[in-house]
Amino acid sequence: MCDNLNQTPLTSSDNGMVYWCKNCRNFSVVYKTSCMMFNIRDYSSFLQLLNSLGKDDFKYEIGSQMNVILKNNCSSVGLSLTEEESQDMANLMAEGMLLYEANRLITT
Repeated sequence: MCDNLNQTPLTSSDNGMVYWCKNCRNFSVVYKTSCMMFNIRDYSSFLQLLNSLGKDDFKYEIGSQMNVILKNNCSSVGLSLTEEESQDMANLMAEGMLLYEANRLITT
């Protein structure tokens, strides 16, 4: 993650925050105990993935809840989310994208 001087907070919720870094031109998404960095294309792709999840994708029982496990093919790190968490994260990221685009239009 870049240093905080270059990061602009875009949006936040009780569970997370989305930042934009002007230097490296990446989004940082902090959600609960996870922190992920995305370029613009990957951010959009991940948001599409979250929005495409259906009930049948939540097939892993962890504790008393059904979760989806999202794995990155390039690393061994993955993300486990309940349906509610995936919707919350998608809403947070969608709002972050809207505010990024609005800010970009205003400053261009």
